[in-house]
Amino acid sequence: MWFLSIISGNFISSKLLMMVSSYIVYVEMGWIRAFIGSKVINSISMVFRNKIWEMNMNFFGVILFVFLSVFLILKVF
Repeated sequence: MWFLSIISGNFISSKLLMMVSSYIVYVEMGWIRAFIGSKVINSISMVFRNKIWEMNMNFFGVILFVFLSVFLILKVF
């Protein structure tokens, strides 16, 4: 079960890092320019984010499958 905490921890920490970095950008650039810039950046990064999200889901599914198969094998033997 230890790897589940690592996955969720990485997920949460990456969300926090994104929030903090966007906040720093807002403070440095000024609100209006940051809002316009974030709109442009979001429209660009949505494409990449969808790809990364699909990769994460596939990775998580593989880990879940391996975990379940090991669990079933241990229960049988």
